[in-house]
Amino acid sequence: MRDSNKLNSEIYLVCQDCGSKALKSPINKGKTQFSVSTWYEGRCDVCGKLKTVTEVRDFRFPIFED
Repeated sequence: MRDSNKLNSEIYLVCQDCGSKALKSPINKGKTQFSVSTWYEGRCDVCGKLKTVTEVRDFRFPIFED
């Protein structure tokens, strides 16, 4: 896990909604989601909801602003 966020917490697992939202931010320009990821039921470290999640590296370690 890289310290690549402004949420003052470690982000290891991320859901599709939060990962996609982060990639749309201008600060993450040029970053893309991997085309193949392993997804499973877990708690998203960004929104805190129990959802289908993957590792943040599959979104190329974006900066999460909120």
